[in-house]
Amino acid sequence: MIEDEFQPDRLTLALLGELLVQSESFPFQPFMRLDELYLALNAIGDQFDRLILDDVVEELSDLGLVRTVSDMPRANDRLGHRAIDVALTPAGIFYCISRSAMFTDQIYGPTWDLSDRYSDLTFAIAQRFGVASDEAVPASDRIVLASDNQPDFDQLNNKLDAIISAVSADNEVAASNLFGRDEGLRKLKELKSALLSPEVRVSAVMYLGYKALFWVVEAFADKPVGALAEQAWLSLKSLLGV
Repeated sequence: MIEDEFQPDRLTLALLGELLVQSESFPFQPFMRLDELYLALNAIGDQFDRLILDDVVEELSDLGLVRTVSDMPRANDRLGHRAIDVALTPAGIFYCISRSAMFTDQIYGPTWDLSDRYSDLTFAIAQRFGVASDEAVPASDRIVLASDNQPDFDQLNNKLDAIISAVSADNEVAASNLFGRDEGLRKLKELKSALLSPEVRVSAVMYLGYKALFWVVEAFADKPVGALAEQAWLSLKSLLGV
């Protein structure tokens, strides 16, 4: 069982994300060489110290989220490095997909961004398999009843109505990228539809919210609707307890 005190940082999430991509892309070869994992992480973010990565892998191994095995040296192994392969365990895969909201929330950072393919993949896998019992679902993937927070749900929906109206009326973005504007509106309406459901799953709504609202923030960065989208994102996180 993962302790509540375990709060993965961005490096840990990136490491888990890379291993999840490996597991999904190559189900019969889910292991990554530790050196390859190190290079992949350095390619997307800050230059991490190898010893820090080793410590993260050791912590995840102690938690039962990853498994490491010693292998025979290969021709392309770096001199002086141990031949270690690492892969997610079944518990590690479940941890990733049940924390879809966490990956989504941590995509943007002050110095480097997580790849959005991690959040896309965790959400896709969660949708594919689902979870049989909410008793086993972590807080980040729990069910929220709209009736429990109806005033807050209504307030957020009012913000979404205002955003949809402003985006629909804007001709500047539509003139330069009509398809992009229409796709953005589709995402906003999909988010609104999800929030109108009697019950919502946190990870699913956070995923939809990220896709819809961050598009508005970027496309309308210098307009009031962009600021309103930021407010809506904060309201969504507060409403869902993320």
